[in-house]
Formats: sequence, structure tokens, C-alpha cells
Amino acid sequence: MEYFSLIGLVFITHILAVMSPGPDFLMVLKNAMQYNRKIAVYTALGISIGIGVHITYSLAGIAYILKHNRNIFNLIKITGALYIIYIGVKIWLEQKRNIITNTGQNSPMINAKQAIKIGFFTNILNPKVSLYFLSLFSVIIPQNTPLYTLIAISVMLIVITFLWFSFISFVLTTPKSLQVYQKYEQIIAKLFAVILIVLGLSILFNLTRESVSLHKNINHTTMSNPLLHTFDTAPFESIQPQHFETAIDKYIDETRAEITQLSQNTDKPTFKNTIEALEFTGMQLDRITSILSNLNSAETSKDLQDVADKVMPKLTAFYNDIKLNPELFSRIKYVFDKQKEFDLNDEQSMLLQKTYKSFVRNGANLDESAKTKLREIDQKLTKLKLDYSKNVLEETNAFQLHITHKDDLAGLTDDIIAAAAQTAKQMNKEGWIFTLHYPSYVPFMKYAENRALRKKMALAYGARAYQNNDFNNSQNVLEIVKLRKERAKLLGYNTHADFVLEERMAKNPKTVTQFLDDLYTPAYPAAQKEFKELAKMAEKDGISQLEKWDVSYYIEKLKKQTLDLDEEIIKPYFQLEKVTQGVFDIATKLYGLHFNEINDIDKYHEDVKTYKVTDENNNFIAYFYTDFFPRKGKRQGAWMTSYKSQWQKEGINSRPHISIVCNFTKPTETKPSLLSFNEVTTLFHEFGHALHGMLANTQYPSLSGTSVYWDFVELPSQFMENFAYEKEALSMFAQHYQTGETIPDELIEKIKKSMQFMEAYATTRQLSFGYLDMAWHHNESPESIKNVGNFEEKVFQKTQLVPHHKENNMSVAFSHIFPGGYSSGYYSYKWAEVLDADAFALFQEKGIFNKETAQKFKVLLSSGGTKHPMDLYIDFRGHKPKVDALLKRAGLE
Repeated sequence: MEYFSLIGLVFITHILAVMSPGPDFLMVLKNAMQYNRKIAVYTALGISIGIGVHITYSLAGIAYILKHNRNIFNLIKITGALYIIYIGVKIWLEQKRNIITNTGQNSPMINAKQAIKIGFFTNILNPKVSLYFLSLFSVIIPQNTPLYTLIAISVMLIVITFLWFSFISFVLTTPKSLQVYQKYEQIIAKLFAVILIVLGLSILFNLTRESVSLHKNINHTTMSNPLLHTFDTAPFESIQPQHFETAIDKYIDETRAEITQLSQNTDKPTFKNTIEALEFTGMQLDRITSILSNLNSAETSKDLQDVADKVMPKLTAFYNDIKLNPELFSRIKYVFDKQKEFDLNDEQSMLLQKTYKSFVRNGANLDESAKTKLREIDQKLTKLKLDYSKNVLEETNAFQLHITHKDDLAGLTDDIIAAAAQTAKQMNKEGWIFTLHYPSYVPFMKYAENRALRKKMALAYGARAYQNNDFNNSQNVLEIVKLRKERAKLLGYNTHADFVLEERMAKNPKTVTQFLDDLYTPAYPAAQKEFKELAKMAEKDGISQLEKWDVSYYIEKLKKQTLDLDEEIIKPYFQLEKVTQGVFDIATKLYGLHFNEINDIDKYHEDVKTYKVTDENNNFIAYFYTDFFPRKGKRQGAWMTSYKSQWQKEGINSRPHISIVCNFTKPTETKPSLLSFNEVTTLFHEFGHALHGMLANTQYPSLSGTSVYWDFVELPSQFMENFAYEKEALSMFAQHYQTGETIPDELIEKIKKSMQFMEAYATTRQLSFGYLDMAWHHNESPESIKNVGNFEEKVFQKTQLVPHHKENNMSVAFSHIFPGGYSSGYYSYKWAEVLDADAFALFQEKGIFNKETAQKFKVLLSSGGTKHPMDLYIDFRGHKPKVDALLKRAGLE
């Protein structure tokens, strides 16, 4: 409808223009009308053609500006408005000019052809006509006017001009009609002049108002959007969800310009002007994207999820544009093919290999049709993974076990009960509330004597994203595995696992399967024996069939009976603040690091603590964030992440900003946060990842810190867990939160013995996840899978120890391998255990705080991905890893 209004406005303005006595072309028509109607009509035709040319030029200019340079459109509007006002004033002042005079009676006769020429050339040679129409169109036509509307306007005005001039040629050649026109011509001129002046002034007024508003908006956006400014630490406290889209759009454009300049560089490709230049493009975009991704995991909201839904597809498309850029890839390929001509060090050579492979493995060698298909697949996967994560979080938050009878709390400790009461209080409810979040769910399953309630909790946990509602992930799983297979096939691989494992230490699915089988052979029979012991204990309570909701409960009872180890006796020695200080002190002894809590940088939540990390010479090493407690906007689990990578350029060693995120038991009104031993090892695990990031000391960001093979990345984290079992380390921080007593030696011995307790079951459980991962991703026909539950049940039969329940499913909430980065890589946890057991054996041999050994391991950590991980490991250990240390530690020799 707005376009009909637009055409109407142009029509009315144009009619008034051709009726007005001001324009020069009417003076030409005036003279033609002195001869006869026929000559007047031919003259009108010539005028119309001439005006048509001016209209076409003017609209073509407007169309070009709208398409290619909208930034100057307002400037043209201002100029046009001023010219329109000038025309209006001029017509007002000249209104007494009479359109018809009797001065042409002695003019020589002209024929039709001459009449057309006179009408045409009178206009075509007059630039003021084009200026008039350009001005008119610029002030009337909005920026979003489509091309077809401009064409319609052009045709319409040409036709109107001819018809109107022909009409007045007939009418005004009769004395009576001429008298009527002469009577009203000054009124028409005044009306037209007023309309032009008002139109011009209104355009100027609106442009001024828009300019002030835009200036305020730009000023407000720029001032209030911290992501549009250079910053060091992330400005969390100033960020609003809507800031991300504006900033990401801006930095996509800037990065695109950098890529265009790089790819169109006419200089001969070199490592420095191509590979290294590419490495340092888009760094601000990477930072902002990492902030968004991390907040979407640790402190999300509906608004933030909506923003992620909008920008992630944009980012996927943009990164595809880079990887599929033929000019850029030709430069990379040139350097790769001629690499022997460049004097590259090991790190530069690794960056070149990684860059070239990343382009090839993301479609650079595909034809245009295949590239288009790849883009479509990547867009779909981006959305599916976002939806998957949101569904798991929604389902985790949705369930509550609300207990109102105290008898139902039997077996639970005072700490667990107090935490549940606090949760209920926060929700304005009486009694106690337990949720599916780790610190609430796990203790309940370990200690609650009410088997019916344990069952309710277990089935609810297993049913997340598998219920008959909008949050069911079954279809998402099937679509993800199908698209991953299609993508791999498009790139020349049989399966997604073949594609992924090419860039892993394991190299191929056969090696992974053999590795899992080698551990399965001793682990599963031992796990069956362990379960028989659990079953015997359960039989004493009248339970003939051990179920999934019984396992944690009876493992805890058996541990207490066998090892005389009660988790609730251990927890008072592991106050969160002291354990945190303990890992800091261990890092000081090993690597000379010092952690000082600071409060002068932004935090994204009040639970977050921030630290400045320095070395023994007080040199700045890193900023470190910790975020330990569960909340509604935080996904489950524990992870390490980075808000800024480490890199070196132009003599500057830019240091990293590292974070660890966990879901530990919150402090209550009467007690501090006391960790279970499993939570202690989780903190050590994530801190090991953090050290890998903090100690990074490489040239290039994509090779820095944890940018290593996925089956190597778990070495630093799992290696760090070993210290939690060592007396020399425990004595540094394990003091009773009330008495200050250091943990007794007998408890330490029991903790060390617990390393082997039910280890076969734990190993089998991990292997089952690894097998499930490979079953989904080393599958040549995932499109044939129709039912997620049936497929998973069949895979788990090999490792099954308790009955399967059809209302539960692991795959729909297996965030590591579907939205996460562990697809075809879950085996890496066990793979890295071989490495960490073998590595820590050297520390046990030399002393766990031996400076020389620690320094060698520090080199491994700081090297990131600059060398092949096996080379880094051999440099540290002196030989390839051996499985013996792991089997010994697990009691599976």
C-alpha cells in the first residue's frame, strides 16, 4: 500500500508541475499551440520523450545510490530539498507570466517531425530538468523502495506527461477553455509553489530530526555498548544481550574487509603476508563471540538465547565465506606448495599445516555446487546444536522433587537437607526441594533411603529432553548425525568419525575401537564382579534386582563398609575456599605461579571470583575467573574456557584470560561450601585445563593453550587430578573447616585406596559412552536409524549392568558429543588417562614437586599446539606412553 501512496504523491506533484506556467517546456508548447492541435500534440510527444530521458537518468541515479552507496542518500535529499524550495520560490515570483501569448502568428510553419524535435531538444539540452526530477525523487522516494517501483514510476510519468500535454493542447487551443485556464493559472502556480516549498521544508525538518535522533542513538549505542570499544578484560557488567548482535555485525564487516584486502593482495604470497596475516584477522570478532558463547553456557537467559539464535547462523555463514574463498585459498595453497622455499621454524610450519588443512577440511577444494551444500549443512547444524542445548537446560530446570514430609529425608545428611530447604525457601515454598542439578541430584541418589523417591529422581534425570513435549531432542539427534555424515561424505570421508579422527592422535576409528576393546576386555568382567557385591548388599534390603536408582546408593554403602570411608566424614576437610587455595599453592610449588584475588575487573555474576596470576618475578601471566555454584541460567557439568587467547606480536606477549566453571554444593546459612571428594577431583581437573591455558607461551593464538588435539587436551586436566590423592599435596589444604585439623593419614590412605574402588564399573561406564559416541558417528548409514531409543539400547547391551528403561535415554542429553566438541572423541578421556598415569608415574618416581620434572611438564603445557602431541609427550617423558601405569592404578593388571 505504501508504494501506491508513493506513486500517487509523485503523480500529483508532477501534474501540478506540468500545469504550472513556470517550466520552460510549457513556453515551447505555448508556441506550438499557436499553429494547430496536431502540431501541439507532436510537440507534446517530443517534450514527453525528452522528459522521459531526464526521468530515466534521475531514477537510475537514485537506484544506483540506493544499491551501492546509501550513506550519501541523505546528503542528496538535503540538496534536493533545497532545490525544490528554490523552484517553488521561483515559480511564486514568476506566476504572472502568461502561458499563452499571441506573438507567434508570424512564425514559420513547422511539420510534425520538426515539432517532435523542438519538443525533445528543448528538454534534453536543459540540465535543470534532470536536476528537478532528481531532487523531486530524492525527497519523495524512501530508501527501501524496490527497483520495480522505480521502473513503474518512470513509465507512469512519461505516459502522464504525454497524455497531459496532449490534453491541454486540445483544450487550450479553444478560446473558452483558454480563458478558464488563464483565470486559474496563477492559483495553480501558487498551489504548486506552496507544495514544493512545504515539501522541501518538511524534508529538511525530518532529516534534521532524524540526524539528531541518529546522533543520539549512535552516541547512546556507542557509549552504552562496551563491545564497540577496545577493552582488555571483558566488560561483563555493562553488557546487555542486544549489544552482541550490533557488535558482531560490525566486526564481521571489519573482518570481511581484512579478508578481502588479504585475498586481493597483488604481492606474491608469502608466509608473512598470507598465513600470518590471516592468523591475526578478526581477533575482536573472536573475542566477542567467545564472550557470547561462554555467557550462553554459564549465565544465559531467554534474551541471550534469542541473540545467539540470530548471530550464530551469521557467524557460521561468515566463517564459511572465509574457508570457501577461492582467492584466499589460492594464496594459502601457493605458500603450502612452496613451503620449502620459506625458512619456517617449527611453530610457523605447524601453523601453515593447520591453516591449509582447515581450509581443505572445510570445503576449499569443492566445486560451487558442493560448497553451497556444505553451507546449507553447516547452517542447519548450527541451529540444531543451539536447540539441543536449550532443550537440555529447559528440561533440567523444569523438574523439582518437592518433599513436605520429614520422613522422606531419611539417610540424607544435615548439609544436604539444609541445601534443599534453602532451595525451597528461594522458591517461596515450604519443605525441601531437590532438582536435577548436580549438587542436588547426586547427593540425593547417594544417600536417600526412600527408594521410590530415588526412582522418581533417576527416571526424571534420564528422561530429560526425551519426553513428549517441545523439548524432545530425539529428532535433533537424528538430524545432527545424518548431517554430520553428509558433510563428511561431501569432503571425501566415509563417516564423521573418519573425518574427525584424521586430526587426532588416534588417527582413525579402527584405532579407537581397538583401544576401547582393549580396556573393555579386563574391565567388564571385573565390573560384573563388583556388581555382584552390590547386589548382595541390596538383597539384604529385600531388593532382588539392582536398578539404576540403586547403584550410587549401594556403592556408597559398600564403600563405607569395605573401606570404612564415609563421604560425610571427608567433606569437612574440603572447604571450597581452602581447596581453591590448595590448587593455587600446588601451582606455585610446581610452576612458580601466584594467584592474587582482585575486584577491579568486571564479573558476569556475583558468584564469580577473579584473580591476577603472576610468576615468581611478578610478571603478569593471566587473569583467572572461577564460577563454582549452580543456578538457573547455567548448564550442568564443569568446564574450562577462555575469554582471551595468548599470542605474541611485535614484541608484545598478550596474556590469556581463563575461566573455570563448575556446579558445586553451595554454602548454606550455617555452613560453608564443603566438597565431596569427587568435587575436589573435578576442581583439580578443571584447574589442570586452566593451567594449560594460563601457561601458554606461543606465537600464534590458534596454536595457544588448549588448541591441541582433543585426545591430548585431557592430559593436563587428568594429570592434575593425581595430586588430590597425594599426602604431600593434601596436607597443604585439607584442614577441617571447624577445628583446623589437617586430614589424618588414615583418611588419606583410605582415599588412595578408593582410587581402585569400583574402578572397573567406572571404566565400563566411560567405555559405554565411548562406544555410543562411535556408534553414532562411525556409522555409514545414520539416515536408516529411525528410533533413538532402540538404537541406543542395542549399543548399550555390550556394557549393560542394570536393566534398561525405555522412558530414559542418554543420547538426547549427551551434550559432550552433540552440541559439544567431543563427537567421535569421547574416548579421549580414557585415552588421556593412559597419558596422565604414565606422566604422573615420573613425578612419583622423582618426587611430586620435583622442580626439574615440573619444569619439563611446564614446557609441554606452554607449547600448546606448536608440535605434534606425541612429540611433546616424548620430549617430556622420554618414551611413548605405556598403558601399564593406568592398569596398575585402576587395579586391572
